[in-house]
Amino acid sequence: MSRDALEAQTVYVPTEVLIRFDRDAFEGPIKGDKMNAGVFDTSKLRSAVPDFDTRHWFRDTIHESVAWFEADEARRSIDADAEALWDSITDRYTRAIDGIVP
Repeated sequence: MSRDALEAQTVYVPTEVLIRFDRDAFEGPIKGDKMNAGVFDTSKLRSAVPDFDTRHWFRDTIHESVAWFEADEARRSIDADAEALWDSITDRYTRAIDGIVP
């Protein structure tokens, strides 16, 4: 799929709106520690553990994540309930926005 095709079907739903749709599913998991990027000072850790390094490039380590998913069949299944929730949110949010913005 091309970047343009993917962008055409992408729906950006603000975190606060996701929470209004389903507080249990989104308030803690998204609004908590994943809502804002964080920068951490690891100087004390590095002074205690000289070989410690926090630099992991996506292109160099994504294979580890893929291998983790592929190692267990259960991790490769689609969560039908989550899929239905996302479809519902996307549909309802898009219809609401389309009703406001011509």
